[in-house]
Amino acid sequence: DIKQETLHLYNIALFSLKKENYTSAIDILLDDIEKNDSLLSPQSLWILGRIIEISSDTEYKADEIKKIIMNKISSAIQAISYSAIQAAVDTVEKIPEMRSIISALLKENNTEAIKTLAHKIYTSEQLTSHTDFPSWMPRICESAINNPE
Repeated sequence: DIKQETLHLYNIALFSLKKENYTSAIDILLDDIEKNDSLLSPQSLWILGRIIEISSDTEYKADEIKKIIMNKISSAIQAISYSAIQAAVDTVEKIPEMRSIISALLKENNTEAIKTLAHKIYTSEQLTSHTDFPSWMPRICESAINNPE
């Protein structure tokens, strides 16, 4: 069992494994996400998103990765849902299908998606040249005006 105190070791292990054996890291992450554990699954989603974002070859289990991220967005466990949203935003450059998911969340005025996307745009120059950037910005600005959190 993983505990909050040892969660950082899980991160280190999976990112290290990814360097040596990408497919094994993906397999472990997908298995851990499916456990629906309130600590392990969100962390696994976050790591999955980051690994996909920084990897050059993202074809391995691509369909399963898309499906699991999309399905976990609607999880009843808030931490899992939020981490799936983060994974969708992190992978939007590598997984084109995430564009429609993010657009749908923005249209629903999903504040977590808006915050996550706004933060990603702020911290990553890559997304400012993304095809959907012009449609994202009005939603983000509208949300900022209507929900000054």
